[in-house]
Amino acid sequence: MFSNDSPITKNFVLSILFSVIFCFFLYLCRAILLPFIIAAFFAFLLSPLVNKIMSFGFKRWVVVVILTIVLSLLLVLSVIKFVPVMYDEMNVFVENFPVYTQYVKKIALATQQKIAIYVPVDSQNEIFTKFTDKTSDLTSSAIKQFSYLVKKLFSVFYIIIFLPVLTFFMLLEYDKLKRIVIDAVPAKYVEPLIAVYYEANAVMVKYIRGQIIEVIFVASSTIIGLSILGVNYAFLIGVIAGLCNLIPYLGPLVGFIMGVIVTAVQFQSFGMVFQVILLFFIIQQVDNNVVQPIFVGRNVNLSPVAIIFALVAGAEIFGIMGMIFSVPVLALMKNLFLIFIKRYKRAGNYGKSC
Repeated sequence: MFSNDSPITKNFVLSILFSVIFCFFLYLCRAILLPFIIAAFFAFLLSPLVNKIMSFGFKRWVVVVILTIVLSLLLVLSVIKFVPVMYDEMNVFVENFPVYTQYVKKIALATQQKIAIYVPVDSQNEIFTKFTDKTSDLTSSAIKQFSYLVKKLFSVFYIIIFLPVLTFFMLLEYDKLKRIVIDAVPAKYVEPLIAVYYEANAVMVKYIRGQIIEVIFVASSTIIGLSILGVNYAFLIGVIAGLCNLIPYLGPLVGFIMGVIVTAVQFQSFGMVFQVILLFFIIQQVDNNVVQPIFVGRNVNLSPVAIIFALVAGAEIFGIMGMIFSVPVLALMKNLFLIFIKRYKRAGNYGKSC
């Protein structure tokens, strides 16, 4: 075992201490972290493309400038074409939210009366009412947070200036940052670190690319299907269904429940509700049996306890967006850890450290 005065032990303790302090600092700065996280996400995804184009003899700054301009144009186009539609639908939905709440309460009351026949408990008369009221409050709060987030993220200043500038500098300094990390690592650990980085990078790029494709598929399929059926708020429901699909177990139910309630209130027809249910069922079947196996490769393979913890922690720290991205981030961390352990054992170092 390590002695208390071992340099390796001291370095390990210092690394843990630094990591804890750094995480605490990020927690204190969580209110301003979102644009930096998004910019780092774009830089991570675009960096392999930058390196590929550079192999043809182009300078890095030229490639980064061109990609930043293209990214800015795409983001501006999304603001002009799509965001106003979703934001308008969101505002109308928030205004009409009491109608949907009353509809859910009506169903809950009817269910309560049926249950009361078989379970005549005095206190149970308030259970459904309290549950419905609490659910309505939480849903209304979540929608308002989402509305505020959309407005903030897609403001003109944010899209045209802040996010592209951050992405530009992160892409420009991407290799320099990697070099700084490599230089700070002892020489004997450089080769294993680089090997782990490239192996983990391949896994993470594939996972993130698969998640993006899955979100786009679920969102676009839902929007097209609900639009064909003539359901209100098709764009809003589709976007929410796509994003929430990132959340295992619970996520796919969010868009489904929202779509069914809106359809039931709008058409007052079981036939239309059945068609919407069928639509969501088909989308989930195609997603689970075609899109995921081809593009994602595998599920996150996390225990239900780990997923619940990630959801609660993400919601507590970053709100709705934290809840959406907490599970993918945890899955990436798990993959990185498993890759590191696998290479550590392969190198024959497992057991030598004691």
